[in-house]
Amino acid sequence: MSEEWPGEMRGPMDVLSKYKEQGKMRAVGVSNHDFGAFCTAAECDWVDVVLAMINYAGHAMDNTPDKVAPVIEKIAQVGQGCLRYEGVGWGGRVAGYHWTPAGPFATAWGLYGGPCHSL
Repeated sequence: MSEEWPGEMRGPMDVLSKYKEQGKMRAVGVSNHDFGAFCTAAECDWVDVVLAMINYAGHAMDNTPDKVAPVIEKIAQVGQGCLRYEGVGWGGRVAGYHWTPAGPFATAWGLYGGPCHSL
């Protein structure tokens, strides 16, 4: 997704806005895999919640933690919610667990064995 996503995604955004107005959903949000798109989310009035790629190691992020953190601060300042994802950076072994990506809606994890999916 590019930093031009509000124009490129206008159709889906309109549908989600309609559902929000009808009370079928409480908030709309975005997950971006591009730093420019992430920065645009902090500027977009349509967005209620932004998913931010940030982790302790700076691994599998759209930019370095020192670049991402100020955008998260701006998100908070404008009243948007912010959720962190990529907490372990798509891999590595953390406390005996091996974390791997498992599709767009799930996190897979296991103790060096088969994956276990959770939403």
